[in-house]
Amino acid sequence: MLKTLGSKAFSAAVCFLFMFSNLSLAGQYIDLTGSISYDVYGNGDEGTGAFPSGGVADLKDPNGNTVNITNVTTPSIGIYAAFFMESYVAAIQKDINVNNNTLTISNSIFNYVEAFGAYAAFIASGSAAFVGNISATRNAASINNSTFGDANVGGVIEFRISDSATFTGSMFATENVISIDNSTALNSAYAVAVTGVAGTVRNTAIFTGNVSAIGDAILINNSDFIGSVDATAVARFAAHDTAAFVGDVSTVRNVIAINDSTFDAELNAIVETGAEVNGSAALTGNIFAAGNIISINNSTVADAEIDISAYTAPNGSAATTGNISAVGNAISIANSTFDAAPRAFKLIVSARAVAIGGSASSAGNVSATGNVIQIADSAFNNNSSIVGGNAGAETDLGATFTGDLYATNNTVNISGNTIFAAGKDTIIYGGYAVRTGYNGTQFAADGTTNFIDDAFTGNTLNLRTKGLVVSGVQNFQNYNFYLPDNINNGEAMITATDGNGESIINASKSNGAIRLRDANIKVYTVNPLNIGDRYVLIKSSSYNFDGSPSDVTIAKNKLKIFEVGLSIDPVGSGEELAVAVTGVKVNPQSKALSEERVASIAFIGQGADLIADKAYASAAASLSSINSGRFAPFIAISGGKSRYKTGSHADISGVTLAAGLAKGFEIKNASITAGAFIEHGNGKYESLNAFNSSGVNDVFANGIMQYTGGGLFGKIDFRNNFYVEASGRAGGAGSNFNSDSIIDATTGLNANYDYESMYFGAHIGGGYNYKINDKFGLNGSAKYFYAQQAGKDISTAMGEKVKFAGINSQRVKIGAKLEYVAAEKITPYIGGAFEYELAGKADAKIEGLSVDAPSIEGASGIGEIGVSGSIGKFIIDIGAKGYAGARQGVEGMLKAKLTI
Repeated sequence: MLKTLGSKAFSAAVCFLFMFSNLSLAGQYIDLTGSISYDVYGNGDEGTGAFPSGGVADLKDPNGNTVNITNVTTPSIGIYAAFFMESYVAAIQKDINVNNNTLTISNSIFNYVEAFGAYAAFIASGSAAFVGNISATRNAASINNSTFGDANVGGVIEFRISDSATFTGSMFATENVISIDNSTALNSAYAVAVTGVAGTVRNTAIFTGNVSAIGDAILINNSDFIGSVDATAVARFAAHDTAAFVGDVSTVRNVIAINDSTFDAELNAIVETGAEVNGSAALTGNIFAAGNIISINNSTVADAEIDISAYTAPNGSAATTGNISAVGNAISIANSTFDAAPRAFKLIVSARAVAIGGSASSAGNVSATGNVIQIADSAFNNNSSIVGGNAGAETDLGATFTGDLYATNNTVNISGNTIFAAGKDTIIYGGYAVRTGYNGTQFAADGTTNFIDDAFTGNTLNLRTKGLVVSGVQNFQNYNFYLPDNINNGEAMITATDGNGESIINASKSNGAIRLRDANIKVYTVNPLNIGDRYVLIKSSSYNFDGSPSDVTIAKNKLKIFEVGLSIDPVGSGEELAVAVTGVKVNPQSKALSEERVASIAFIGQGADLIADKAYASAAASLSSINSGRFAPFIAISGGKSRYKTGSHADISGVTLAAGLAKGFEIKNASITAGAFIEHGNGKYESLNAFNSSGVNDVFANGIMQYTGGGLFGKIDFRNNFYVEASGRAGGAGSNFNSDSIIDATTGLNANYDYESMYFGAHIGGGYNYKINDKFGLNGSAKYFYAQQAGKDISTAMGEKVKFAGINSQRVKIGAKLEYVAAEKITPYIGGAFEYELAGKADAKIEGLSVDAPSIEGASGIGEIGVSGSIGKFIIDIGAKGYAGARQGVEGMLKAKLTI
């Protein structure tokens, strides 16, 4: 989503980046103060900047010059950090650069000032044949803390190519910055801030190459203007006679940012990309404006046109061939007021083909797509047109246009305390696509209807306010209504008062009815909702709606989905579109939150396996190596990765560790082994929940897990080779849930959470050791494991309450292990077991609604292989396990015991 642009911080950042990329040791440094009676040129006479007596030919290098003007008072002056002008009448091959020049005017007073960071004029005539590129790059002109009557501030390339001259190359103005800060324009005439490239091609001249304005910036901060203001980033040319232009014309990533300023007359903030083609001239190439930004913040404007445009205008018998597009541009208005004025306020991103009269022709598609207009906390006190994308074709008698029109996938965002004045004609369009012929009638180029004019597809209105009153709302396929905190039942978010907004769809005019046919309606809120709540989304006072929406959903955050009924109800002479809450259910994606719970209890269960399988063996080994009644320390470590089937699956990887003291002693008919231990586990999990039949997206999640605790264990080995064993353990466990798959579209927050609670567990088992012969022994066993982790109420990052019940695991395991005494101190072994999880279900509720519970219940087969032996006083056991079934994976184990 586009954030509000145009703050002072944004403007300062642009200047800061420019300053540090503009450092150069070349060129002159001119610093003037006091009274100046001549025009100043940064590449003029050394020290003074006066224009050379020898004329243009004596101007110095137009690169890397710096001019500072401070505390100057003069009636009229022209100041150029770099001035370049050359004329060519013969063949020449060269590049022309006017780069890295800086003009700064501070604390000065002028009746008229012309201030250019760079001015480059190129003229080719006669039979000139120029091959090369012309650039004006990283130049700056700034006026600070000054007062002027009228002003022309810029950084431009102007060209004129005539006769039979040819130009082969490109012209581009790149990363130039114009800024006006803390200044006042007193006269009622004009102030102009312009950057870019503009020129003409005449006679039989041929221009082959591109014309571009890329990354230029016009920044106006904390300034007041009495007269009209034009702030324009431009790439434009005009072709006349039989001239030809072959190439593209583009404006890309230019910025016009206006902050904390007042305009008492017209403000025209425009990114202009265009070509005028007259006579029998021809254009072959594309015209496009892409990624440009205009922002107005904390300002007051009497009258305004805010436009990012791409166009061609052939006339006479001229012909243009190529596509025209305005793509991915943005206009942002925040905390500003636009007063009543004679002219209607226009806020528009447009692409147009205009063929005026004669036999002029324009061939190619016209597209205004993917643009964004954002309006926040602003007031519009006059007639207003707000158009996310305008694709148009206009022809007069005899002219033709051949192509399709696309004004699609544009977005209009309106939020905060935005007001459109009552009684005014305000129309909001997602897209506007219309072709008009002679006398304004619609037409098809071939006399039929075989063309595409799409002003509907993918256009989106995001409304985050209430009580808007407009004339019309047109050509949005997607409506996203974000209910404000203070909206009341039955209150309308937007009201269309009359039919001034025509719905122009696929070349057919309607009576002004708002098109809901094929529209998608979504309603979002962070407020409490109740069954029976009813909200008016759109109220149409004068017309019935055109059709019904194809889809509607309403969500309070993301884990609960409210079931709604959408109705179109009569009201006065029109209708209103309302949504009512009829029920509530849990989002199926909520199941993914409980995957963390089953992963945690499964990981705690892995620690129980380590105690039962290795701690006893380590402790029992002490009896064969030391006297009864003595303590022996031991440590056991296990690590691996397993996949648990949960309905979907959770992948768990980690390491568990147990360390303690074991003691063995003898009683009648039995030997007893007992001990105490501490334990720790550290791991992570990844889970995937697929919702193929639920109509929601799959959820990928991950998190970390750990537990720390301790316990006691004991084992009795009877003389008849039977044995019994038991253990108990308790501690604290912590884990978390992270996922970018569950996002609250209202707030942008996710459903992440942290979880900490106590755990405890126990196991009991028995078995029989059968000695086959002196080399082989067989151990058969049956064991029962229990583990539980306490339940807890948590809040997700998006603020919803989830109540997790306590989760327990109950497993039975039956297995056998065959050991072989290969040598006195080496005993390899192999084993297998069957395990069944009887529980392992993670129950949860979201605000009283039950969530679908994942479970690790199921059967698994286990295979084991390893070897144990002794080295000095150490007894070591190294082994591996493999799992198949409900649990799948591998695990490696290491046990070590030191005899004392």
